[in-house]
Amino acid sequence: MKRLPPQQRSQSRFAVLGLLLACLAVFLWRVLSAVPAAPEPLPPPSMPCVHAGLEAALAEWSRTVQRPASRFPKSRKWIYYVNTGLGRGGFADRLNGVMASLIMAVHTGRALGIYWTSPAPLQDALRPTEYIPWAIASPPPASTVTFDCLNYYFTNCSKVHDAVLASREHHISLVANTNWLDGVLADPRFAHDVRARYSVLIAGVPATYASSFACLFQRLFTPTGTTLAMYTRALARLGDSKLNCVQLRLGLGGKQAWNDSESFLNMTLVARVAQRAKMSERALGNKVKLLATSDSAHALDVFLSAFDVGALVMDTRAGIMHIDRVHGSQYAREFSATLATFLLFAHCDAAIVTERSGFGRLGVWLKGSPRRSELDGFFFLALRASQVALGKAPLIRFCDSDDPLNDSGCSS
Repeated sequence: MKRLPPQQRSQSRFAVLGLLLACLAVFLWRVLSAVPAAPEPLPPPSMPCVHAGLEAALAEWSRTVQRPASRFPKSRKWIYYVNTGLGRGGFADRLNGVMASLIMAVHTGRALGIYWTSPAPLQDALRPTEYIPWAIASPPPASTVTFDCLNYYFTNCSKVHDAVLASREHHISLVANTNWLDGVLADPRFAHDVRARYSVLIAGVPATYASSFACLFQRLFTPTGTTLAMYTRALARLGDSKLNCVQLRLGLGGKQAWNDSESFLNMTLVARVAQRAKMSERALGNKVKLLATSDSAHALDVFLSAFDVGALVMDTRAGIMHIDRVHGSQYAREFSATLATFLLFAHCDAAIVTERSGFGRLGVWLKGSPRRSELDGFFFLALRASQVALGKAPLIRFCDSDDPLNDSGCSS
């Protein structure tokens, strides 16, 4: 074989070296571009968090963990998982699980994912926001570590919390229906990890679930699709009127649309609730609309017989359902109606809700008030579980001290 002259061999070597350097530059560019850089912080949504430390922690976690993870699918995740059996729960139970997953994602420096497909995909009704672009998760693989926690945080889930903090798994999946926030936010380990991860100081009185729910919900979700259309139509109907809201949960107490294991209110109280709601209506002035919802179509009909149904901002009498009792796309519209009704509670000027019902309790928390039982302009119905156990008639309690129907004051 004829050898090239020295000058040509040198030129050939330089050409090969140049090609190798070009390939190396392309490789390094691809590697470096795949590593998500922390973006600039976004301004927070309009609903402020009552606790400044929690607000700052969310902002830094969003900037350094959650938003970069949207460009890096293999990032470590905390997944809220609505499975097909144990632990699905109703809408409020599921929101409790989502919020628990959010606070644990912040706690452990993981991105948040949500797997919720029943009765319809959550993202078809409430999509991720730019502030917290949570991942629409796939079913967790068998290798995913899953923590089930279906009891109150302090009696059982604190042990799960300990196991989570010790875990080094890539993906963690949570099945929960309870309030973790009051326990986690008061845990010194949360303040320690937030300071170490995000250089944020959590000081003073810890934030609570009640005071934080509205700000967390707004940072996570924005309505879309049919839910947005229903919600927008109701707001257009509301206009500049005041909104008088009532939520009645009967459970075993009256012709409920689904089987329930608990009693809440009963039919004998419905007329009295209507009487109190009429008082609220008169107190709100001349331009008042009504939002009324219940798990019992019969109770809702009895209640609405005292009102002008033309004042309803949204007719909730059709399609009453529990989202844990139905499956399939044919229920997508009812699912959207449930969510639109929930969103409307943020606009209530007066409200009566069944206190032990998570849907109503979380609904009034959307207003952003930090206290559970002393909300300005809000009234609660409370059922004393001990009286149900003793077979006695439930008491109805209104939490405004000036109410002539007040039975027992307003303790939290």
